[in-house]
Amino acid sequence: MTETLSVDEISWRRWLTRFVGLAAFLFAVYSVRRFLQSDFPTSRAVFVESWDLMAILFFWTFAPAVWFFFEYFFLWYRADEKFLGKVKTGQDLAKTFWAAVLATLLFLIPK
Repeated sequence: MTETLSVDEISWRRWLTRFVGLAAFLFAVYSVRRFLQSDFPTSRAVFVESWDLMAILFFWTFAPAVWFFFEYFFLWYRADEKFLGKVKTGQDLAKTFWAAVLATLLFLIPK
């Protein structure tokens, strides 16, 4: 017999997911803006020395994957199959957004 989530458990989990999504969107805007407003180095070696730009790039490379793993296996692990299907659809859409942000940042790195 499987245990399902109560209404209260679903409520706070949805708010957490929405908060993280909004925070990620705002940080994506900041990240692209920071890359565009930086004194763009003319070489990749100088870019690597810019710790803040490298930290942003590192974040967008690994943090979304960690969040998706956490969300699926720890936040919604007891949800019923119908709701879990919605979570998977949301993750697919978020994955596309993540790829677009990461591709934009990689495009802005000097060659």
